[in-house]
Amino acid sequence: MELWKNCWNCGHDTPQERVALEFFPRILEMFSKKDDGKVNQRAWSVFYDSYLFAKCRKCSAPSLFVDEYWTQTTSTEESKLISEEVKANGVSKSGNLVHSLNYPAFSKNPFPQWTHDLEETYMVLFWEVYQATALGLNSLAMMGIRTIVDKYASDKIGDIGGFEKKLNALLESKIVSSDQHALLKVVVDAGSASAHRGYKPSNKHLKSCLQIIEHLISVEKFGDVINEIKQATPKRTHNN
Repeated sequence: MELWKNCWNCGHDTPQERVALEFFPRILEMFSKKDDGKVNQRAWSVFYDSYLFAKCRKCSAPSLFVDEYWTQTTSTEESKLISEEVKANGVSKSGNLVHSLNYPAFSKNPFPQWTHDLEETYMVLFWEVYQATALGLNSLAMMGIRTIVDKYASDKIGDIGGFEKKLNALLESKIVSSDQHALLKVVVDAGSASAHRGYKPSNKHLKSCLQIIEHLISVEKFGDVINEIKQATPKRTHNN
């Protein structure tokens, strides 16, 4: 049977050949309590998990796809319907899909090549942010981005206080432009909201914040190379 699933090696949806498929039902008891600690209401809920082991028809990379469905009743008929739909289509439209996991979650080149040459602390911070992003841990990734900004500011002007003082000092010292200062302030505010107010940025907003700090650090990294290129580039003459 051929299914279309995301291939970690190809980096996009590809036709997948089903190698094995298993189902596992989980029955959970849930209840609420009264003020005196006694049970107020008890309910049962059933989760029906499908474990699909597949192989990409393009590159032969193996993957495990785990989908967790919540069923509204303990009826075996509902579980049977879910399993039949998954067998036929790779996914069920009758069950309530509450969570999906793909293994492995890494890509062919998870970290940009330029980060390999960074100073160790920056390199590790960036790699952990990329890993958190790949796993969908957007709040954690956002906090990591804020940490990179903090380290950058501390390296440039010292540990002089909170983020506002550091960002203002970067601007006053002309280390960053007014536009960069405004962008960094947005990034720091988003990171602080993730750390202290339970904010989980969307994938789009996280990617934008990551690009802002990538640009700042990559320009810093290539500073010496840029100066070398400027020195090596022939000067214009009056005739051209």
